[in-house]
Amino acid sequence: ASVRVPTSARTRRTWRRRSIMQYCCTIEWKKIRFSSQVFRRTLALSNNSSNNSSISYSNRSEAGTPMTVAPEGDPRTDNPDNPDRLIDERRPGYCLDAPFYLSEEFFRRDIDAVFASTWIFAAAAAEVPEPGDFVTIDIGDYSVIIIRDDDENIRAHHNVCRHRGARLLSEANGSVGNIVCSYHQWTYSPEGDLMSAGVQAPGFDRTCFSLRSVNVRVVAGLVFICLSQNPPEDFAEVAERIAPYIEPHALDKTKVAAQVDLIEHSNWKLVMENNRECYHCEAGHPELTCTFFPTYGYAP
Repeated sequence: ASVRVPTSARTRRTWRRRSIMQYCCTIEWKKIRFSSQVFRRTLALSNNSSNNSSISYSNRSEAGTPMTVAPEGDPRTDNPDNPDRLIDERRPGYCLDAPFYLSEEFFRRDIDAVFASTWIFAAAAAEVPEPGDFVTIDIGDYSVIIIRDDDENIRAHHNVCRHRGARLLSEANGSVGNIVCSYHQWTYSPEGDLMSAGVQAPGFDRTCFSLRSVNVRVVAGLVFICLSQNPPEDFAEVAERIAPYIEPHALDKTKVAAQVDLIEHSNWKLVMENNRECYHCEAGHPELTCTFFPTYGYAP
């Protein structure tokens, strides 16, 4: 049978609307049929294999198509950048894979395994010459106050108020009489003792809310801290070795004349790798190489 094509503009617009509606209805009907088929297959599978939790549907739409149970995946092998897998496959003596330098997960692991677990040089004693003088240092998510107390001892505290967790000192350095939280004015002594906490409930014991201390040691005018509650026990051995080389400079009697901060826009491991080898020194630092003994066949 022939189809009469409308001639007027209004009639053509009406015809197009009807055609679009018919097309949309056809699509919706196909969706309903597909959903119904998937539902029937899912129901049949749940009756036959109720214990299988991982299911992958095939693309075939024939009724009665058997379903495929997906194998359990191993996150260590499914993700090529999985930290555990990359650590297990690391080859000593070879370069690390890119995720070791770029992955946020690796960086968090670096903080926990290295910076939060070992002794770190944090400041010079000359930076806090008087009681109340302080410097703050950030290590990953940690912030630490290094302060000289009223007895001339250098102490270190977590830069966190024991009340609501607010940061106590935001400046990089300065001098205070006491450490006062700007949020609710909880006040601590340089030793970390809670001195004032406003109005509290009966029985409130201020001695239970001192600042969390950080392990600190001073060697020949250099201040080292360790964030771990169980710091490495070999610090005394290291201090005994380095002190004879540092003590002649009397760093504890010096003054800070200037400070230059060098910010490396890269992962810390790249900086350390560059610092620990001098394979590049002959081309990059010839004036430095002349002060060394011959290296890599280069004789000044």
